[in-house]
Amino acid sequence: MDKTATGWSEPRNLGSRVNSEANEYYPIAVANGTLYFGSRRIGGVGGADIWRSQFKNGKYQEPENLGDAINTTFDEFDAYVAPDESFMIFNSGVRPDSIGGYDLYISRNINGKWTKAENLGEPFNSEGNEFSPRFSPGGKYFFWTSNRSAINKPSPKRKDYSDLMREYHGPQNGLGDIYFIDASKVTSK
Repeated sequence: MDKTATGWSEPRNLGSRVNSEANEYYPIAVANGTLYFGSRRIGGVGGADIWRSQFKNGKYQEPENLGDAINTTFDEFDAYVAPDESFMIFNSGVRPDSIGGYDLYISRNINGKWTKAENLGEPFNSEGNEFSPRFSPGGKYFFWTSNRSAINKPSPKRKDYSDLMREYHGPQNGLGDIYFIDASKVTSK
């Protein structure tokens, strides 16, 4: 879609160069127009991988797999890529260094090459699943979602019905919450 004077244009398909017969999801475009996205297309490292399609002469180019610095035999997708492509934060599922299920990882772009992705650790990752890494406009805050749960953890007091309902309808109930932190805590990692 394109931004117009009255809103947004009609959506249009990016075509067979970007889209495959597999699933493509979580696209993000950076300042130069390059599109990063998750895909289960043929030619990946395994599972879902992160791919990029450069935007040149008004057209998206043949997608490139980001290789084994980012992608593994597990799933990688849902990337946030800095507008200048200096770093990327994405989620990956159940790697040997995972704290829980899907964890957030960071990679830096050094001279056009992505560094080996590193687990962001706590407080970003938990025994649950973490998704949707994003920065606020202006880059002051970092946001992510997590389905971490505080329910069924030992409690110093006996719980009654109202305690249980408060837990099941409150934050950290395992259904997912949005978290945020000062962005410098992420970008300094």
